[in-house]
Amino acid sequence: MAFIAGLPDLSRLDDLPYSIAIHDIGLGGVLVAAQFRRQQEDLVKMASEMIGLVQQGEIHSTVSRVISLEDIPRSLTTLAEGHVRGKIVAQLV
Repeated sequence: MAFIAGLPDLSRLDDLPYSIAIHDIGLGGVLVAAQFRRQQEDLVKMASEMIGLVQQGEIHSTVSRVISLEDIPRSLTTLAEGHVRGKIVAQLV
């Protein structure tokens, strides 16, 4: 699972028949360091496949609202409280 707005509250889940492993991942070094060439290629492949699925209409993003740059701190609080269904998009221009 990937989480872009912090870890979910796993205490709200019913007991699962298997363990969940959550790992922090920092992509900064992967993006620039030559020794991580394999991971760079994996990221390129995943991005290409994701773009293809979006272009084919196989993946749809649910945008709950578009906010201004000034609204980002308040919206991050709302996300952390779990009161958002879909994505909040910050319009930068």
